[in-house]
Amino acid sequence: MVRDLVELGGERSKATLSRALAEGAGNDWLDAWTRVALLELGDLSQLPAVEAALAKEDWTLDRRGFRSIWRAIKPFLQAAVGVLMSGGLGALSAIQQIRQAISLVGNFAVGERSRYLAKVDARKGASAQLRWQAAAAFGAARPKGAVKLLEQLLADEAPPVRLAAALELAELDDPAALDGVAKAFDLDYGGESGVSRTPEVRAALLRTAWIRAPKDARTSAMAKKASTDADGALRFIGLAMLRPAA
Repeated sequence: MVRDLVELGGERSKATLSRALAEGAGNDWLDAWTRVALLELGDLSQLPAVEAALAKEDWTLDRRGFRSIWRAIKPFLQAAVGVLMSGGLGALSAIQQIRQAISLVGNFAVGERSRYLAKVDARKGASAQLRWQAAAAFGAARPKGAVKLLEQLLADEAPPVRLAAALELAELDDPAALDGVAKAFDLDYGGESGVSRTPEVRAALLRTAWIRAPKDARTSAMAKKASTDADGALRFIGLAMLRPAA
């Protein structure tokens, strides 16, 4: 979210980040991250704090770590979503927005692969590698029936294969792929250190669907599911998408 706001730029983004900093972003690493963003947007008053942060090593972080750290930015989630889903959305091309939305899924997929290979025997690992590489190939070559092939991989027992398939479906520029994205939205993607990564993956898929087809019934159905999700951040995003246009 912080990086999205930097990319969008403008006074609304700066105001949102300033509000997050004033209310406390969640921990000192996030505070520093927000200050860096404000400095990048031209707030030179943040320079001393940023310089001090460069020499700091004893960061306090929540147990979820960097890959899911955006979920902790509760104080300005509503404002950030408002910027990203209203006037600020046009600041980036649809392709850029989609790539940003799915980058989190890609990060999870890469990390999950090494963890999965460390847990299974060589034969099972090699088989799974073949399947997730196939998902990437389907997405790159886009053969006829690519959507169906990727949907089949969504049912795979290995979390990194499901993640790879979800990522490729999100990137596929094919109206039929939205069916696959909707199916991917309902899946479980495992977790890390006892914390589920499914809410973050669902949020990325939901945002991608909204960018591609905001008025499609399948997108609305996903937003409705998100609006009742147990995860507060995902629930808010779903509610924000369902709100009437101003």
